[in-house]
Amino acid sequence: MRGRTGWIWFSIWAALMLASPHMALGQSLQIMPVMINMPHGTMATTVLVTNKSSDKQTIQVRPFQWAQDTTKDNLNPTSELAVSPPITDIEVGQTQVFRLILRKPTDSVEATYRLLFDQLPAPAAPGSVRLALRISIPVFAAPLRRLDEKDIVWRIIRDHGEAMLSVANNGSQHIKIIKPVLEQGTAPPLTVPAAAASYILAGASRTWRIDGGARLQPGSNVHLIATTDQGRVDAMVHVSEP
Repeated sequence: MRGRTGWIWFSIWAALMLASPHMALGQSLQIMPVMINMPHGTMATTVLVTNKSSDKQTIQVRPFQWAQDTTKDNLNPTSELAVSPPITDIEVGQTQVFRLILRKPTDSVEATYRLLFDQLPAPAAPGSVRLALRISIPVFAAPLRRLDEKDIVWRIIRDHGEAMLSVANNGSQHIKIIKPVLEQGTAPPLTVPAAAASYILAGASRTWRIDGGARLQPGSNVHLIATTDQGRVDAMVHVSEP
């Protein structure tokens, strides 16, 4: 913020908006859909943005290549996905159609991108603060081969008295994990809050702390139950020795 007349950027990540998989409602914008899946061979699609505010909105859309390392997401500008128009004004109550064109066809591995929709605010009045909205939505261009459940490898790792749930995606397509739960006998189920609504891209891996995981016995097996965008997971996972 620059003094009292500046403005603040904040982020709303559409991937976390679980109430509706088709529509994101921001401070003043409605975006449909909030996740784009392009079947193999599809080279173009559209996104609709509606201005729900009481003022004209200037919107900029930028595509980024989306990759992951073991701890974080990485976004890099890309020319593989084109957006038209890249910037435009949307009048009150009007809907703008943004056309997406994939310039590079997918082959053996899914191509993953994110679109950043930035609301470019008008200058704030003296003594006021103007909020600017940023919405990020994922774009998946499917590969020729679909993900198989054998491609996803689950492990429970013991480290300094704590237990961590680790998942490696050895397949060619992303998986989205929703609310994994671990059951062991008659003990209360264990949860992994940080793993809720997490994307694991092809070739990537993630590790999260298990709440109450200290109760897990090394060498034992734990019943893992989770919902994913590829189907239900119901598997036994081994707890490694420390």
